[in-house]
Amino acid sequence: MTLMLDLPPELEQYLLQSSEERGITMEALTLQVLTSMMDGQKQSLIKAGTVCEVWSPYEAFEAADTMLKAL
Repeated sequence: MTLMLDLPPELEQYLLQSSEERGITMEALTLQVLTSMMDGQKQSLIKAGTVCEVWSPYEAFEAADTMLKAL
């Protein structure tokens, strides 16, 4: 299956930088993130109502907000 995502530039840059640091493609990293999120939901590692701090580099507030909403 092919999935197209319309990401904010800050999040795209974050994924690109993270994938380069890990030596994998951005597509592979994105798949890992999605898979881990699905696994996390199955295991309920984060309980409802838990406050999670989100850190994002380079003052990428929009990316941090997007990630916080995903949590």
